[in-house]
Amino acid sequence: MDVGNHKIHFHILKGQGIPILFEAGAERDASVWGETFLQQVASMTNATVIAYDRAGMGKSTLNPDTAFSKQGIISNVEDLEAGLKKLGYDQEIMLVSHSYGGYLSTLYSYRHPELVKSIVLIDVNMDLYAQDKYLQESIKEEAKFMAGYKKNNPGFYYLHATFPETAKLMEKYTIPVTIPVVDIVRELPAFYTKSKFEDYKAVHQQFVRGHRKCTSIVAYGCNHGIWADNPPLVKSIISKAYAETLPETEKSKLYARTLNYTINSVNESKMVKKKK
Repeated sequence: MDVGNHKIHFHILKGQGIPILFEAGAERDASVWGETFLQQVASMTNATVIAYDRAGMGKSTLNPDTAFSKQGIISNVEDLEAGLKKLGYDQEIMLVSHSYGGYLSTLYSYRHPELVKSIVLIDVNMDLYAQDKYLQESIKEEAKFMAGYKKNNPGFYYLHATFPETAKLMEKYTIPVTIPVVDIVRELPAFYTKSKFEDYKAVHQQFVRGHRKCTSIVAYGCNHGIWADNPPLVKSIISKAYAETLPETEKSKLYARTLNYTINSVNESKMVKKKK
């Protein structure tokens, strides 16, 4: 999709009603979700499912204006807005985001509070990196990889090059309290130290306390890629959140499909364990 002077690649599974937009983490493109996962969400909800590659990642081209200010998060959200408008999806929408993608969902919902009907956050950054110690830690950790990023993954390079500005900018924005949110956080620390993991959990708890329509769910036994570690959990959460955007008749039908899926998933997981 041409969004001006470069192209953004969208992957779309067409359905009905309010579309569901998937926003990937920092260095990832649309393929990170996996075709099977997206198809199953589409099948459960009957909704149009959209995933896309940010500029310079996957099949999307980079904005030829290479100034840092033109390659940061504002440019990303403007690309998304332009692409959705051309596709005819610049109306009501549900957002699902992972990690860095939480910044994009926050910014998009802040700019379009009347359009975003629900958000599912999957282990997103929140404002952890607004804390200078973690921001500087991130900059230092990535510095040795920047030359490789610039050559092989320019979108990721610019994401890191502009990350200090992004972290500070996102202190100004939050998801409007009128939008229902499910905040899924992992149980396992993954690549975090104990103190960083405690701070990570604290910023999520603070967000939940300040958002009157937020539900918090701990994904037990999961690391950062929660949808990959426990697909039935995330698919059921997305389906339930989507159901709550629908009229009562359609809501009941989707609740029933979600319940049947959950029952089958739990039963099948026990069957696999027994075979092992």
